[in-house]
This record gives sequence, C-alpha cells and structure tokens, in this order.
Amino acid sequence: MLLTSINLPIQLINTHDLAFDIKKIQSSYVPYYEQHYAWDDYLLRQNQLAFIQANTSKSITDTHKVTFSEYFLGHHSANILQPFFDDFDDKKMKAFTAIKPTRKRLISEYTIIKNIDGWQIEREKARPFTQCYGKLVDTTKNPIYNISERSFKELPKAMESAELHQLLSSICQRLHDQLANHPKGFNIVVHHTIVYCYPDMQGSNAPEGIHQDGIDFIISAFVIDRKNIQGGKSIIYGKDKKTPIFQGTLMPGQGILQADKDSELWHSVTPIACDSDDNIGYRSTLGFDITLRK
Repeated sequence: MLLTSINLPIQLINTHDLAFDIKKIQSSYVPYYEQHYAWDDYLLRQNQLAFIQANTSKSITDTHKVTFSEYFLGHHSANILQPFFDDFDDKKMKAFTAIKPTRKRLISEYTIIKNIDGWQIEREKARPFTQCYGKLVDTTKNPIYNISERSFKELPKAMESAELHQLLSSICQRLHDQLANHPKGFNIVVHHTIVYCYPDMQGSNAPEGIHQDGIDFIISAFVIDRKNIQGGKSIIYGKDKKTPIFQGTLMPGQGILQADKDSELWHSVTPIACDSDDNIGYRSTLGFDITLRK
C-alpha cells in the first residue's frame, strides 16, 4: 500500500502537491539518457566480483580482497582476476562474460542558503562519493565497496534545469519548516540514476541490501520515469532492521523524504524485472543526500 501522507521522519514527496508537472522534469532528463548519462562501471565490477565469490572453489584471502578492491576501483583490468578464471569451466566463464551493466548515473552537488528572497542555490564541484558513515544490515556484502571513494560524471550544464532547482528549493523549505531547530542551509548531493533490467537479467536498485546511507536526511528515490518494468518497491524498516513500516511502489513524480543518519530507519528497494520479454526496462530516479548546515 502506498500512503498519501507520512509525517517526518518519513514523508511522501509528490510533484502534484508541489504544484509542478512531472512531465517538465522528464523533459529535462529523458532526452539525455543516451547522450549524457554514463555507465556506473563500479557497480558492474561489483556484480562481477560477487559472481566470482559465489562461484569459486578458492578460499578468499586478504590478498584476494585487496585484489578485488583494486579491480572495483578500476585500477586494474580484468586480467588481474585470471587466477579465478583458471578455476572456471566454460559454463561459468560464459556466465561471467554475460554480466551486463545495469546502472547509469550522473552526480551534482549544491550549497543552498536561505536569504530574504528565498533559497539561494549554488552549484559546487561534486566531491568524490563515499558512504563512510553508512551502515549495512548484511555486512557480508563487501562493505569495502561502500566506503571506497568513487567519482562519477557530473551533471552537464544542458541538464541543469529550473525544475531541478524548484525541487531543491521545495525540499529545503519543507525541512526548514518542519525541523524544530531551523537550519541555516543545506548541502545536497543529487544522484541522477537509471537502473536497467534485461529479459534475462534483473536490475538492482539497492545492491547493498537493507542499509542506511549515513546522511542527515535522504530522498533515496524520487522517480522520474518507469518503462517496461515490474518491481522497484521501496521499503522502510524500523529499528529492528527487518520489520517493514512502509512499503510501496513509487510512481513518476513521487519520492520518500526520510531521516537517515542516527535514526531508527533503514531502507531498501526491490529489484526490477522486465514486464515484457521483448524489450529492456528501466527506472529513472533522482536521489538526494541532504546534510544540514547549522
């Protein structure tokens, strides 16, 4: 069930309530899916390494973990994994080479300060992304991948839209009004993401599983577009990290604003699969990492 109203620390964001049209946001993004978005090679390499760990007969030593980390960061080609390939039969090797990229992304970062005219939005150079304060429920999911610094392509100027700035201002105003200690401003990192699925392969929206991102507040997925998919259900868990207190499949123009760091809330998103076997599918979202400026 998708709730229409949730009080902080969980709140539904809906473009209808914000009085602007999701189609205007879509027009700022959809035409650029092929031209400007870049494949997230970190996730591709992470999926490849997960396949190796699940299919090798070798014991994973500390030396192997260093090798995996170096490969994940793109410091070496797949040749560094040859000792594991030597252990694969033709079937496993074919399955490894069939692993496809499933996520494209861009990143942008903003400093947003309240003044007498409203919210002043300044675009900043995006810092390398890390989740060093994030937490995982399943710590076997190689947390080294989360704490490693990753650099992504920055949002091109052609995609810097008035609608995005309006959305940023609306988020800031909502938090400012509802927090007891009104923040002076915010730092917001925006993750512009497309997750793809294929007729023979699902796409994961949250490869880390149930987790916290380690940020004051987040919108883990404001949905721009869903095409030929089923799944992608957002789930928020309580402090026991296993009991859902909210779950629903967000439609274009909807997102969930929630407390994250030092809260009792944990979240995840189910994978997506193609609704029709004739075409690929995708889920396009904006994610917001919101840090208070006190």
